Amino acid sequence: MKYLPVLHGDTPPLDPSGDEAQQWVLEELAKQDYQAAKPTLWDRISKAFLDWLDSLFSAPEGTGPFGLSVSWLTIVLLVLLLVGILFLIFRFVGSAAKSSLAQADAVVFLDGDERSVRELRAAAKAATDRGDFALAASEQFRAIARSLGDRTVIVLRPGSTAHHVEFQAAKAFPSDARALATAASVFDRARYFDKPVTEPEWRAVAELDTRLESLAPSEKLSMDELAAQVTRA
Repeated sequence: MKYLPVLHGDTPPLDPSGDEAQQWVLEELAKQDYQAAKPTLWDRISKAFLDWLDSLFSAPEGTGPFGLSVSWLTIVLLVLLLVGILFLIFRFVGSAAKSSLAQADAVVFLDGDERSVRELRAAAKAATDRGDFALAASEQFRAIARSLGDRTVIVLRPGSTAHHVEFQAAKAFPSDARALATAASVFDRARYFDKPVTEPEWRAVAELDTRLESLAPSEKLSMDELAAQVTRA
């Protein structure tokens, strides 16, 4: 390698030795202009990652397991990864929806609502006459809850929810367990989700109220159970 002569002050041109030339190169590269042009750590990482992706998708056929090329294997793995991410997202959204539903399953009776069964049924009838089947279904379900509470078939505690009423009543009327679950869901939907209720849905709740009124429960709280339930309330 031939080096150009270097002038040092008034000294004549010199041919540097190998060590001197290497030192001069290092000193030149250490200058700020050269350092500023060097790629940053992020640049090097990004380039390495892009090069890795490019190598995967440009790999020759037959280099992966099961006779698949690395490129196709990578696509399959990426698709599976995407499916897994979507599954986790939908699972999280579903859990959040269930949590919201549990929170929405609020109390049947608000504080201070001491209306009798007759008053609740009259309120349901008045709402029906106005075409407000959501309110009618709500009041009718409250009538069911109040009636079963008065008959000591269930215990209405402060904070009792529609599904709490359903759970207790289903033990006493197992043949109507499905109808009770449907009525509780209609109550929640009408009362807490502000969703419309159809006339057939209200009528099913009203018919359930009438039917339960005429049925003897297969199970009824004993005095000891009643006292225990009231104590826990």
